[in-house]
Amino acid sequence: MWTNRLLKLAVISGIAAIADRGIPSRAADPAKSPRSAALAPQKPAASTANRPLKAADVWGNDYARAWQQAKKLNRPVLLHFHATWCSPCRQMERDVLNSAIVLRELNACCVAVKIDCDQQPALTQQFGVEALPCDILVTLDGKMQRLNQGCVSAEDFASLISTSGKIRSATSIDVSKN
Repeated sequence: MWTNRLLKLAVISGIAAIADRGIPSRAADPAKSPRSAALAPQKPAASTANRPLKAADVWGNDYARAWQQAKKLNRPVLLHFHATWCSPCRQMERDVLNSAIVLRELNACCVAVKIDCDQQPALTQQFGVEALPCDILVTLDGKMQRLNQGCVSAEDFASLISTSGKIRSATSIDVSKN
């Protein structure tokens, strides 16, 4: 049943599932790639046992730090590519990314990082991002899976994270050739 729901979501939302193309490759390890402009430090996950999750508890903005944290936690990294001028990106920021249901799923399944395409164009190009907003999951073995391209509801986004965040190895895509 959840497969039909995801398929329906893909058709309705116009999600481009590049992972279905089956092109072999690996995402670059940020420790081996040059860093772009100076980035603000990512806050470590705070204890949230006695209070609701906040966006700052879950979302970071430094891919290299997120990668290191993901290795420690044995979780994939979710990259959310956005831009300040992008209306669907602002809508997702307002209605989806910081909703309680999405924050819970992110906190449980992966290490999340927001990437501003204008501030980090090299990283955006490295992952082959062509449309915004775009969400890409990178597994610990360096493989990536494009989860979403475009705006979706909080419930659908949480479902994508829940399903994909538990996958430890995804179909790989060569982002260096895009």
